[in-house]
Amino acid sequence: MLESKIIKLTTTPDGFGIQTDELTQDMFASALPTQHSHSFFEDEALGLYVGLWDTTDMVEAAGPYPCEEYMVVLEGAADIKNAQSQNTETVVASESFVIPQGYNCQWHQNGYLKKFYVIYEDSQMQTENKNHQSIIKINDLQATENRVYYRNALGNFIVGAALYPLTDFVQQISEYHTFIYLRKGRMLIVSDDGNEHWINATEAVFIPQGTSYQWRAEEPIKQEYVKVRSV
Repeated sequence: MLESKIIKLTTTPDGFGIQTDELTQDMFASALPTQHSHSFFEDEALGLYVGLWDTTDMVEAAGPYPCEEYMVVLEGAADIKNAQSQNTETVVASESFVIPQGYNCQWHQNGYLKKFYVIYEDSQMQTENKNHQSIIKINDLQATENRVYYRNALGNFIVGAALYPLTDFVQQISEYHTFIYLRKGRMLIVSDDGNEHWINATEAVFIPQGTSYQWRAEEPIKQEYVKVRSV
C-alpha cells in the first residue's frame, strides 16, 4: 500500500542534475540532449507520476503524445508543434499547460528548460486523439472565476483552477490524488500527524488520494490543480 504522505515539491531536490536520464536516438529528431528527472511520487499501477524535469536543446520525434501531462514551466521556453497542421504554440516560464494523451505533436526546445510535471498513463485511452488539435493553456483567472480547463475522456484526469478567500481551517479527505500549484497567496496544510506545510505563491504540493488533512488560506489564494484517480 502506498504511503499517504503530503509532499511539498521543491525546484532543487537533493541530487537533482547528477544522474542523467537514459535516452535513445529514436526518441528525437535532433542530437541527444541532456535531461534529468526527479520523482516526488509514483504509482505504477495507476500510471501516475509527479516530478521535476529539465532538458537542454532538442527536438523530439513527432507522434501521438503517450500520456496525459500537465506541466508548469519553471525556467525557459518551448515550442509545441502540431505534427499535422504545423501550427506552433509557445510556452514560457511561469506558464502551465496540458498536452492531451494522443495529441499528435512535436516538442521543439531551444535552450534550457525546467518544469514540474504530472503524468497520467492509461492503456484504455486511444493512441491518437483527434478531439484536441492544440495544447491547453491554463490562463489567469478573472476575479470570481473557478473552472475546469481539461478533463480526459475517462473523467479521471482533471485540470482546473480555483480562487478562495481568506479561509479558516477546513477539514478534508482527498478523494483524488491532488497536485496543487499556488499562483497567488499563501496557505497552510496540516496533515493528521501534525506536520505543517506552508505553501507560498509559485510553490507546489502533492496530496495522495485518501489523505485526511486540514488547510487554511492565510490570504486570498489562486491555485491550479490536477486531480487523478483510478476508474
